[in-house]
Amino acid sequence: MSGYLHGAQEYIKKDFPMALYVHCSAHSLNLALANASSLPTIRNCISTIQTVGTFFRSSAQRSEVLRISIIETLPQARHSTLVALCETRWVYKHESVLRFKELYPAIIVALEKLESLINKETAQKSCQLLSSIKDAKFVIPLIIIENIFSYTLTLCKQLQTINADLVEACNHVDDVLAILDEMRENNNKHFSDMFSVAAIMMNKNKEEIDFPRFANRQTQRLDNCNILLFPNIWKLLQVLATIPMSTATPERTFSSLKRLKTYLRNSTGETRLNGLALMSIHREINVDPEEVLNRFAKQSRRMMIL
Repeated sequence: MSGYLHGAQEYIKKDFPMALYVHCSAHSLNLALANASSLPTIRNCISTIQTVGTFFRSSAQRSEVLRISIIETLPQARHSTLVALCETRWVYKHESVLRFKELYPAIIVALEKLESLINKETAQKSCQLLSSIKDAKFVIPLIIIENIFSYTLTLCKQLQTINADLVEACNHVDDVLAILDEMRENNNKHFSDMFSVAAIMMNKNKEEIDFPRFANRQTQRLDNCNILLFPNIWKLLQVLATIPMSTATPERTFSSLKRLKTYLRNSTGETRLNGLALMSIHREINVDPEEVLNRFAKQSRRMMIL
């Protein structure tokens, strides 16, 4: 569609040269969310949600167990099924994540029931999924995704309306960006709230979760470590302190060698080549010609008299 050589926009421009191609705003939002969801924890969480949904939808028996569990656990729930994840349309990912979060207690109960079935394959798969979705590495990203998607879902739907207005859409985008910026500035507060929700969910499943430690900026220096008491730690700190941040300086030496060792200097010895390379690299050091002549004169002559 968007190809400028053989896409639809190229064929339309042949007949209507003044036509302007504009990229779909909803698709741009989908691409932005897809790139933002490339973190391993977020990616694994979404993949687990997709696996659980596929597990229940692939069997009528499992779907019925889930429906009964929803009625027993969440009688006020508005939904009785999970939404399939779509790889291209992120609006369905919004709804699937939000619905999974809503039906999370019933999903736990359903998997516990399926874990005790006679069917070996279903029982094993249920045990694996139950262990995955009870883990804190799944629950905390689920709360974070649900919190972020609650803001981008309305934006995604608004960008796909027929009578969408450009000014209104831009204002809505600015509002969402302002909310995300505020969350970044007050990340400790927002994460504490999300962590509290995750802790409540895990406590209902009789699972424990520890509040993570926030790391501050390192203020201790290498000389504060006693080499006699902690020799190995001192050595590791010494290695850490000397690790370069960039390889630009070593790469410049190869560029200097390319300029020095030309075709006419191909037979230059190692000692002479090292000296020329040091003079070229450390050209800021002033070399006194008289000192060079004096040191050269003090050396013994290598001339062989026949």
